[in-house]
Amino acid sequence: MPAFFPVTHDSRRVGPGSVFYALRGATHDGIAFIDDVLARGAKKIVRDEALPISEVLVAQIAAVGAELVYVRNPRQSFAEEAATASRDAHRELIIVGVTGTKGKTTTTFLLEHLFRVSGCKTALMSTVCNKIIDTVVPAEYTTEQPDYLHQFMRTAVDAGVHVLIIEVAAQGLSTDRVHGIEFDGAVFTNFSEEHGEFYPTQDEYFAAKCRLLDQVKKEAPIILNGDDAKVAALIERYPRASRVSLEGYPAEFHAECMMSGLSGLILKSENQQYEAPRLVGRFNAMNCALALALAQSFGISVSVCKRACLSFAGVPGRLERYVHPSGAQIFIDYAHNAASFDAVLSTMRPEALRLIVLFGAGGDRDPARRPVMGALAERYADTIIITTDNPRSEDPVRIAEQIVAGISDRSKIILELDRARAIERACAMLEVGTILLLLGKGPDEYQITQGTKMPFSEREILARCGIIPQS
Repeated sequence: MPAFFPVTHDSRRVGPGSVFYALRGATHDGIAFIDDVLARGAKKIVRDEALPISEVLVAQIAAVGAELVYVRNPRQSFAEEAATASRDAHRELIIVGVTGTKGKTTTTFLLEHLFRVSGCKTALMSTVCNKIIDTVVPAEYTTEQPDYLHQFMRTAVDAGVHVLIIEVAAQGLSTDRVHGIEFDGAVFTNFSEEHGEFYPTQDEYFAAKCRLLDQVKKEAPIILNGDDAKVAALIERYPRASRVSLEGYPAEFHAECMMSGLSGLILKSENQQYEAPRLVGRFNAMNCALALALAQSFGISVSVCKRACLSFAGVPGRLERYVHPSGAQIFIDYAHNAASFDAVLSTMRPEALRLIVLFGAGGDRDPARRPVMGALAERYADTIIITTDNPRSEDPVRIAEQIVAGISDRSKIILELDRARAIERACAMLEVGTILLLLGKGPDEYQITQGTKMPFSEREILARCGIIPQS
């Protein structure tokens, strides 16, 4: 990736000759960085025509010989200009997008592995990381901004990549980050209530996700979760789509989950059996079936799909397994809302003699989910350790109180707002037959408190407690 971008909205990525989009976001206005970007050599400033800037700034821009341009839709213009600056790299790739409330990351990783095992050079863009062939870099967003996205695609093309698998979040669609990209395939994993802090209604949230399907090329495959009524109904709007079912509902791709315990998944479809030993839980059976349906629609053979499932290493931060010296098992998982809590906890309850769950709730996010998460923890767990998880600008005590409000049996609760100490206390309780779930962080290795992002690694804490990853 280049040090400076030819088109960007991030002042830190401006270099000599860059075009700077002075976008107004939820917390920052790009116009505040004009001094910086001009000093760095920006030669064009682009601004929303509905947000004119002061005459003082106009004169400042002119004084250094830079151009000021007003546009009607700055985010779409940003995406278009970023694509042009990358020499339209997106047109040189097969691009598959994955959307849905849950399962996007696992399905994305599965698809990248399936295409790679089939012999393709691949790239991946996900919540966990971005990857070009074997080069892995951190991801800032689930769906990156257009400047990074298009430069990433140019870098991938230049490295010989053929296929890009990308997570496409609702917010990424609503803010036009993937505007102008025509997808060669898409998967819609499921839908449940989420992101009430961003969307006024859940109908608007769902409509945002559906925008991905509108950007799929004519006749290109669309794979829908046929067991999710709201997603399955999209077949009426997209009749060329294929539905996947594990429950026997009308579908073009049927699979049966033969096994879904801690030893992994076994799926059976059309008398073919697929074993995925690193995938845990029935909810991952659907992720796997969706990925298989998409891969086979691209002509990837059953034998390749079997090899890929068997060799799939799992996803960092998605039921990532660790083993305690006593034989107890610990899982790090990204579950942070009611639907993902229910999926993970219901999977683990039958496998544990004692189930301990440790979690918090993100600050500045939909507070309605907090008591529901507490109630689900009570339903399934023997011990509930309530702690912090990126409280951001909110009071951690208040967040914890809102979680506790959903729990009637207070004897199950341990309150420890220092997450490191909470994990250490949980590890001291482990014995054979116990499962400990560390929920919310997943792959993230930081805590955000009062605007400060500090390093925080659950993996390092487990290592200090003598707990090792599953071999």
